[in-house]
Amino acid sequence: MTPTVVCFHHAGGSAAAYRDWGSEHDLRIHAVCLPGRDGRRNEPSPTSMDSLVEQLDDELGELLATEHVLFGHSMGGTIAYELALRRMRRNARLPLAMIVVASNPPHLQPAGLPLDEMTDLEIARSLTELGGIPPILLERPEWLGPLMRPVKDDLRLCRSARVVGDAELAPLPVSLHVIGGSRDRLVPPERLATWRLHAGRDFSLSILDGAGHFLVTENRSEVTALVAAVVDRTRVGVL
Repeated sequence: MTPTVVCFHHAGGSAAAYRDWGSEHDLRIHAVCLPGRDGRRNEPSPTSMDSLVEQLDDELGELLATEHVLFGHSMGGTIAYELALRRMRRNARLPLAMIVVASNPPHLQPAGLPLDEMTDLEIARSLTELGGIPPILLERPEWLGPLMRPVKDDLRLCRSARVVGDAELAPLPVSLHVIGGSRDRLVPPERLATWRLHAGRDFSLSILDGAGHFLVTENRSEVTALVAAVVDRTRVGVL
């Protein structure tokens, strides 16, 4: 049976980022829609990583009881890790593998933005430099309020995640695969390499030359090929 790749998006993103992934490499994709956006926009946005993961564990329970791979980009990697950690602690079924892309390791303080001191335009400029939003939006500051609201909500959600201390390290007994970009200034390769501390089984690190923080969209074909390779290995029982 082909495992389902359960995908979590980056801060300010949406499940739509993975809409067409299923047509590539014969992947079975479940893109998670978080509260407060898309079809769930009338629900309050989550403010606590712990409470969000508890909610997702319940909502996705039926799916996670089947063979699956967890995938997360940036904030999504934090969600995937916290979800797997919660399920490990309560002896629930774990993923066959976990893939995190451009995501800050849980034992390191994230290099976040000082949101409370920045205007929407300043936040937008920072995201433009990282490749997260098109520069043309900076020319229309009146559009930024609604666009920045989910971004700020998600960045605050990321700040709520607890940094794991050395004495609390609990490697996940799953295959862990990390993907990053050589030009990612937010989560550079040397930081990504320390995810190895959280791998209880196989670990791999793939750095895409010339890629930045938003490689899930900018380097989509390369990322999906790496995801497909992980899924194929689970099919034949290598992982």
